[in-house]
Amino acid sequence: MVVINIKLLEKNNSETEQYQQKVAEAEIKLSLFFASHNIAINLVDDMVDLLKDIGKDPKVVNDIKLGRTKCTNIIENVLCGKETRDLVEVLKNNYFSVLIDESTDISVQKFLCVLVRFVCPVTKNVKTDLLEMIKLDARLVTSEKLYEHFSRALTDKSIPLSNIIGLASDGANVMLGDHNSFKTRLSSDSTVLVVLKCICHSAALVASKACKQLPRTPEDLIRSVATYISGSAKRCAELLEFQEYYNDKKLKILHLSGTRWLSMYQCVERFLKMWDILKSYFQVALVEDR
Repeated sequence: MVVINIKLLEKNNSETEQYQQKVAEAEIKLSLFFASHNIAINLVDDMVDLLKDIGKDPKVVNDIKLGRTKCTNIIENVLCGKETRDLVEVLKNNYFSVLIDESTDISVQKFLCVLVRFVCPVTKNVKTDLLEMIKLDARLVTSEKLYEHFSRALTDKSIPLSNIIGLASDGANVMLGDHNSFKTRLSSDSTVLVVLKCICHSAALVASKACKQLPRTPEDLIRSVATYISGSAKRCAELLEFQEYYNDKKLKILHLSGTRWLSMYQCVERFLKMWDILKSYFQVALVEDR
């Protein structure tokens, strides 16, 4: 009897080890899939939960036939249609705000991105969803044409323009000017309209005007140092050596951006953190690189 129990125990242990081996192989295959396709690791949690849900019936998993074309059609014709219909039904019966901006790429065809912001009647949470990407002719991007395309897009979906109570956009005259703009046209169709300019854009304009009263030397210094160091792998390595010598964090020199207006603060802050290291670095560079 003891011999039989020992054999059963060994068999169970063997089956358990085989099962654990299969689980480990599955985890390695999933990890390899994420690595080989450069997929964000943050998706792992959701992916595992999804696989567990789909894999409840192995027959269903075996019968799945999903390729690029079919997946694209499902997203465009099934998921997108369902989400759009649900969103339109909410906008028909509730007040909402619109956030509008044009594409900045240089092409014949431009896009007008229309986002809507509203209070979800079910969850009572504030949501922001994409309503539509409206195609525009780059030669005819006037306030009249913009509003014509915008109003037609909402009218085709039977969304009343009077439900719009807020408008957010950049500060361009074609959008928010006091005369003959997108805002003035929308105001005629909406009884109550709160207009909000882009906060980042406005803050950048204020900061830009203020900085004109200051000398450009600090800004030119940051640009020159960033260009000098990042333009050479050798110089980057030498800067890293100085950081190691000072037992400081290994930080990179940040570049000023022409479109990310508020990047100036991060660049100045990083520059000041590395001030002592940069002084020592350029004392050596003065001799070696002149």
